[in-house]
Amino acid sequence: MFNKVFISHAKEDTASALKLFDFLTSNHYDPWLDKKNLLPGQLWDTEIMKALKNADFIVLLLSKTSIEKRGYIQKEFKRALDFFEEKLKTDIYLIPCKIDDCEVPEQFIEFQWVELSEPNAFEKILDALNHQRKKYENDIAFNKKEYRLINNGFKLFITGVQGIGKTMISKRLQSMLKNNEMLQIVDVDSLKDGFRKEIQIRKEKLHERNMCFRDIQWFYEEESLLESVLETSYNLGVEGIEKQSEYIFPRLMNALERHAEKGIPTIIEGLNIPIDKLVEYYREKKASDSDFNLSSIVIVNICVSSDKVLEQHIKSYVNDRQLTGEEREKQNNDLNKLWELGQYFEKKTEKLIRANPDMWIRNIDNSGIRDEDKDIAIKEIIQLIVDSGNFVDL
Repeated sequence: MFNKVFISHAKEDTASALKLFDFLTSNHYDPWLDKKNLLPGQLWDTEIMKALKNADFIVLLLSKTSIEKRGYIQKEFKRALDFFEEKLKTDIYLIPCKIDDCEVPEQFIEFQWVELSEPNAFEKILDALNHQRKKYENDIAFNKKEYRLINNGFKLFITGVQGIGKTMISKRLQSMLKNNEMLQIVDVDSLKDGFRKEIQIRKEKLHERNMCFRDIQWFYEEESLLESVLETSYNLGVEGIEKQSEYIFPRLMNALERHAEKGIPTIIEGLNIPIDKLVEYYREKKASDSDFNLSSIVIVNICVSSDKVLEQHIKSYVNDRQLTGEEREKQNNDLNKLWELGQYFEKKTEKLIRANPDMWIRNIDNSGIRDEDKDIAIKEIIQLIVDSGNFVDL
């Protein structure tokens, strides 16, 4: 597991590629090299792209020939960078290796490279592979752990823009808490069903009696506000989201107070969670009740590293929901607005973190796209809750 290494090279650099292939094989890795792995009759382009996509690591053999050569090697370089966008910034995935004194291409200049002329160059590549492989293995071991909540008043708020992974994270956390059958998830977006019913009820009440001008004006103002709550973040900017949050907040807190009476630990996830109002609310509660445990409240904003990563998340989200072509086009067209909204949330959270160092508030990066990468965000959240004193590692 985590031992597949794709060796990208120009045809003229095959000798160096073969040496690296033999070295990696002798050290229990599974390298892929066209000269070694392609079978007669196979569609070589299909097989190469499949191997590139399935690789856990990519070693780029750079030379004056490869970086100046037009053709397939440039396609490999481009696809390698595309796949890197699906990784976390802390992952080791692309490893440039200079065969001669060539200039490292601009698109790879940020990656630490290895020079084949250096002593133990292959060993350095092996060290990098082993380091990342150990990281992946630790993540798997982490996923097998079980945790117990020791604070029944615990509440974890998970916010972030649509399609960024809030629901997946919430459900994953719930599955890990196998000893907490009473743990519940409150989806803030599901409150919209209640808003729809509220609109209908108000319409019926107004039609049951004679409506004066003021009644009609009040109704349409309220209806407009309620209808705006039903809009998605793709249609709203920061101002619209803030208006949604103002309407949702008192209803959300009333619902949570009812749950608190039952002593049920809760995960609350959704776009419209106004974390600044949460902080203010729980600080006031602490001021009025000295026994209230402020550490029982953990607030997480899910973010990603770039608009391109967000787009990949959204595409996955769209495909999972099997939206119509019109809906898919609408979401793709509003991606820039969504990215700006995400940036706003991230900066807002950072400001709250600095202003409230005694509270458990964090931005959590969920840039990983692969299944094995997604749990890294889960791991950070679990560690945050353990540090806050609400979980016990079993």
